[in-house]
Amino acid sequence: MANRRPAYATIGYAADEQGRGIVYARLSAEGKVRVLRAGFSSPRAGDARAAGFAALSSMVPRLRKMAENIELAIDDAELVDDLNARRELPVPLMLPYVRTRCALNAFTSCRLTATRAPSDLAARARAEVSTLIAA
Repeated sequence: MANRRPAYATIGYAADEQGRGIVYARLSAEGKVRVLRAGFSSPRAGDARAAGFAALSSMVPRLRKMAENIELAIDDAELVDDLNARRELPVPLMLPYVRTRCALNAFTSCRLTATRAPSDLAARARAEVSTLIAA
């Protein structure tokens, strides 16, 4: 799995008020594009920042199976800033942050960027989460 060029993945996610959510990733690696899906549960129901950490933590192991070096584009600038700046967080977010950083450290190299465009993956996740709520 020694990929020379970094893989590229866009990430989109959504969670309900209980912290249950869906995360999607569109992975471009070695000339192939794949869409991956994972469920997640945030221990802090209703907390969007905690949901972001939980979403990324649940997707990273799937991505790591397919790439060693990766750039992750996430449509959540605050999450990207939290992880890149390694800034101080409120105590309830420290454990989710540590779990996410540990997951990301499994990559040989990982670059996080915030996307500016609306994510079709996030829209897909929101639609799925709203369907689960209605069911």
